[in-house]
Amino acid sequence: MIRNQYLIPLIQEILNYLVKAQYFIKLNIVTTFNQIRVYKGDKKYTAFYTQWGLFKYLVMPFGIKNSPSTFQQYINNILQEFLDVFVTAYINNILIYLSSLFKHQKHIKIVLKCLWDAGLQCNIKKCKFYASEVTYLGLIISHDGIKMDFKKVAAIVNWESPNNV
Repeated sequence: MIRNQYLIPLIQEILNYLVKAQYFIKLNIVTTFNQIRVYKGDKKYTAFYTQWGLFKYLVMPFGIKNSPSTFQQYINNILQEFLDVFVTAYINNILIYLSSLFKHQKHIKIVLKCLWDAGLQCNIKKCKFYASEVTYLGLIISHDGIKMDFKKVAAIVNWESPNNV
């Protein structure tokens, strides 16, 4: 079996594209890994046995080795033409960014059509539209710059000191 060697994008490289953006649309893909079919010859590697018999996955199960890389490659192939121009993708998180609302409306239609054509759906509860500030990859991104999302570090900041050995 040949493992997928596709690289997950570096967060710093993604952030470099967002510096001059004024408006953001954040999309979250539903059932990320279950969109990828397992190759016919590789189904044997996903087999598991229960009291009702032996089962094999038809689609990529969550947690399987290289599933993030495989989905990243899949989503990058779908959005290839527009990546790092006005859209960026980090596994199942897609961010459309631009400085003009007029262009923004055109670009969201393009991205949503690409996702529709690929059979992907967005989780509307996790999406954010026409925002001047958005939380993405654990950071707060706005036209003013990039800040740490303090909700992500609150557990560490509020961690109580040990009181016994």
